[in-house]
Amino acid sequence: MKKIAYLLCVLAVFAFAQNPVYSEPSFATINDSIIIYYDATLGNQVLKDFTGDVYAHTGLITKGSSDDGNWKYVWMSWPGQGSVVNTEKNKLTRISANLYKLVIGDIHEYYACPEDTVIEQLAFVFRNSTGTMVGKDVSNADIFLPLYEDVFAAAILEPAVAIDFGEPERSPYFIYEYDTTNVHVVVGSNDIADHIKLFLNDIEITSVNNSDSLVYDVTPSNLNVGINYIYAIADKNGVYDTTASACIAIHTTNEGLRPSNIKDGIMINDSSASFSLFAPYKNFVYLLGDFNDWKIDPAYQMKKDVRNTDSTVFWITLDDMPDSSMGFQYFVDGEIRIADAYSELILDPWNDRYISDVVYPNMKHYPAGKTDFPVGVVDPTPPVFNWTDSEYEKPHKDDLVIYEVLIRDWDYAHSYQTLINKIDYFKTLGITAIELMPVCEFEGNESWGYNPSFYFALDKYYGTATKFKEFVNLCHENGIAVILDVVYNHATGQNPMVRLYNEGTYGAPTSANPWFNMTARHPYSVFNDLNHESIHTKYMLDRVNRFWIEKYHVDGYRFDLSKGFTQTYSGTDVGYWGQYDAGRVAILKRMADKIWEVDSSAYIILEHFSDNSEEIDLSNYGMMLWGNGNHNYCEASMGYLGSSDLSGVNSASRGWSWRHLIGYMESHDEERMMYKNKEYGNSSGTYIIKLEDTALDRIELAAVFFLSIPGPKMIWQFGELGYDYSINDPCRVCNKPIRWDYNKGLRKRIY
Repeated sequence: MKKIAYLLCVLAVFAFAQNPVYSEPSFATINDSIIIYYDATLGNQVLKDFTGDVYAHTGLITKGSSDDGNWKYVWMSWPGQGSVVNTEKNKLTRISANLYKLVIGDIHEYYACPEDTVIEQLAFVFRNSTGTMVGKDVSNADIFLPLYEDVFAAAILEPAVAIDFGEPERSPYFIYEYDTTNVHVVVGSNDIADHIKLFLNDIEITSVNNSDSLVYDVTPSNLNVGINYIYAIADKNGVYDTTASACIAIHTTNEGLRPSNIKDGIMINDSSASFSLFAPYKNFVYLLGDFNDWKIDPAYQMKKDVRNTDSTVFWITLDDMPDSSMGFQYFVDGEIRIADAYSELILDPWNDRYISDVVYPNMKHYPAGKTDFPVGVVDPTPPVFNWTDSEYEKPHKDDLVIYEVLIRDWDYAHSYQTLINKIDYFKTLGITAIELMPVCEFEGNESWGYNPSFYFALDKYYGTATKFKEFVNLCHENGIAVILDVVYNHATGQNPMVRLYNEGTYGAPTSANPWFNMTARHPYSVFNDLNHESIHTKYMLDRVNRFWIEKYHVDGYRFDLSKGFTQTYSGTDVGYWGQYDAGRVAILKRMADKIWEVDSSAYIILEHFSDNSEEIDLSNYGMMLWGNGNHNYCEASMGYLGSSDLSGVNSASRGWSWRHLIGYMESHDEERMMYKNKEYGNSSGTYIIKLEDTALDRIELAAVFFLSIPGPKMIWQFGELGYDYSINDPCRVCNKPIRWDYNKGLRKRIY
């Protein structure tokens, strides 16, 4: 089947694209009285359908500004940072549900800046009264409105296209064979032109006299197959101005069957690379990247393979790929830019700049100014790693003493290298496995990692893929297993599978989303809830689990919030959610079977906390489950007998047939025992548990009871040294002080 599609690349530097702000007059100058309009349905849409008062936080970008972040003459303090915050002057007037206006009037007067200030742009963000909801541009950047010189000039106002990426071929306007495109040419500075002439392929197609604008409908019959150019010339009193050109490309698109050897994601074969995107209900996809300078090119339109209504893939194979790594994205329906969900390396436009060269040497740079949102990287010749762990055998489940690590708070260098440097410490400690809190690509840099955006990529904040392999290999050489904490309950709004089918830029998934529920099925879900009964989710997660075992030799997984892997709706009823759920059990058993097909000895650990009958069923199937003993061990350590029964971490106490309960006194999610001893410890005469030496003795005593109970165990990092900072210091997920100086004296003898 063939279709004719039309690609309109408007090269007008005055086009306004999807900027959530526009002005009256359209091409405002420093001398105009200006009204600003804010459309909350555009940009990041945080204030879309908001019903409260909206305020502007605004300033100027002047000749003296070092960059777009260096605002001058800022009007109004941010809530909590000054006394003048919300006034009538910066309050927007609501015109309709999502359209607002702000009367600026005279710029110098509004911003209280000197008359000789050279102003280049007005800068805005919009917020609610408390600053907890902030409307920004589509990529969460500040919003800017340029000012124009007060001279005679012409520009193409419509069709509106983005000018964010330097050259308009990077953000064109698309039309189809049945579309009519309205071309609107205007002259600025409230002028009337003597003549305005519109040209297509250097042939004049229409004109007007004594007017401030020209409007013309371009239809497919006007266009030639191939590249077309459109521009306008306006004149007044012998002064001429020519708009920037617009290019219209017409090309033939062939639908084609995807070869059987190509699967979703990226496949490298010698010097060629194949890219495939599963995207039902989408119309067209272009491949953007370093190889085409991030410009739309008909040669890079992906073929469309429609299997049925809800199963469509787009694919393309590039031959003669360069040896170096290449950044790339998919541009879907001329609206959505996404990295491939199967990308093994992600470039982040917001956070990469804060990653040290020591942690991640020679990091590829984000193509700033050419695109936005995360970018995937394909490397035809990745570094070869020499694994030496072929003789390694995993510790038996009964022998697991797991050390849970958050790399961010393990060492100030927060890298795999710091773990490598401490291998002797781990061996001396006597642990048999290290469980890493999430290391897959997550939003931001400094995080617990439970906000995943890409499942196949390591987050660069901790180091390179090669360094991670070196860490795993070294652990195996020393008889230590490596377990990954993975987050399959949800994904953030940056995840490509969310962004393909969601409301706005970061809104909730739509009903068309193949992977995610529109509404979370249980009361503890955050971000966007995965539908674990979807065949597409199953396929993706099976690929993820196979990938980390085969590529990085990991020994198993800890499934975060595994009780959330359900399609049984429990609303806000936590008790109902925790009852035996046959559907959830079936989901987890199927996932386990797929993992064990890859590695029959892989550990599968669940953070489950469901009804005991369900946990017995899962334990009998071969999975291990977390057993939280924090409360009882803290009570015993503090010297309170009422809740100090320590048997709860013994699987036999729960009627289990297998020692598959991983007991712990502390975890990343629980209060620190030493902190509670020092804050709330009991006393009897001169025996005072709050005193540091006594508090440490109590931790040591608790550890003796804990580790002597049969079955696998887990220790939270630095618990072995009596770490005494509260989990809430200064907030639950905030960075914590790193106290390697504790590794001495009474603290060192605890374990």
